[in-house]
Amino acid sequence: MADQSPLKINDGQVSRFGSGDTVGVVHGGTGSDLSATGGTGYVVVQETSGGVLTSRVLTNSDVPSGIDASKIGDGSVSNTEFEYLDGVTSDVQTQIDGKADLVHTHDADAIVSGVLPVEHGGTGLDDSFTKGDLLVAASSDTLVALPVGGDGAVLIADSGETEGMRWGTLPAGSTEQVTVTNSDSVSLTPGMVVRPDPSAGGSVLRAQANSSSTARGFGVVLETIAASATGDVQTGNNVSLSTGAWDAVTGGSGGLTPGAYYYLSTATAGGITSTAPNSTGNMLLRVGLAVSATVLNLEWAGPYGL
Repeated sequence: MADQSPLKINDGQVSRFGSGDTVGVVHGGTGSDLSATGGTGYVVVQETSGGVLTSRVLTNSDVPSGIDASKIGDGSVSNTEFEYLDGVTSDVQTQIDGKADLVHTHDADAIVSGVLPVEHGGTGLDDSFTKGDLLVAASSDTLVALPVGGDGAVLIADSGETEGMRWGTLPAGSTEQVTVTNSDSVSLTPGMVVRPDPSAGGSVLRAQANSSSTARGFGVVLETIAASATGDVQTGNNVSLSTGAWDAVTGGSGGLTPGAYYYLSTATAGGITSTAPNSTGNMLLRVGLAVSATVLNLEWAGPYGL
C-alpha cells in the first residue's frame, strides 16, 4: 500500500512529513505541535507577531478594555447602567438597605437641623425671636414675626400692613366708636370720612364736601367694610392708622403732616386734605388735627357753606 502521509517542500526538495514535523505559521500552520496540549477553557494564542501558536487558558491581561456591557450576562445591562457603578466603595445592596424609606416619620426631638415648613406643622422660620414677639399669618401659608410693641400698646387689625395687624394706642377715655352698615356701592377703607345714609338708619355713605347734603361727615372708618357689611367708625378722640392708610385717603405720601388741620375733600368721596376748601358752592368741614404721621385728633367743625 502506498504511503499516504502528506508531502512537504523544504529548500526545493519534496519529502513526506515525519512524526515530528509541523507546518509553520507562514504556511497557515501553528508552527508547533499542539497535540498534547489544551483542555477545557484553553484557547490557541499567538504570543508575538509572527510567532508560533500555543495553547493556554486566557488571563485577565488577555481581555481587552471597552467591552460592551451587552456582552455581559444576558445583555440586559447597558453601558450607561454599568458605568453607574463607578465610584461605588462598598456593597451596593448594603448601602440601599441603609437608606430611610422615602416616606417615614421621626420623633419631634430627633429633628435637630433644617426648618419645618408650615404645611407640616412648623413655622417655616429659622429666625431668633425677642421676648413678646408674635407669629402672625402674612398669607395662607406664610408666618412672619411681628416684633413686640411698646409698653401699653394694643394690637390693631390693619389690612394695609404686611402682617395684617400692627401695634397702636387706644384714644384716651372713651373710644367713641359706633358700628355701622356700609350702604355705599364700594368698600369703605380705613381713614375715610362717612356721613349718615338718610334712607337707612344705622347705615353710612362716603362724605364729600362738594354739596351740603354730602358734607355731613361725622366719623372716620377704622377697618375695611365691604358693601352691605358692618364695621366700626370712630367719631371722636384720636384715630391711629398706618401711614399707608392715611396716604390712601389724603393722596399724599408718608402719612399725616404733624400740626396740620385736615378737612373733608371736595374732589374725592371719603377723602381728606390739608388744604381747606375755598371755592364757592363747596362746603368746609374740618375733620381734625394731625398729632403725628399716624394719629389724627378728631376736632369736627362745620360744615359751612362757601
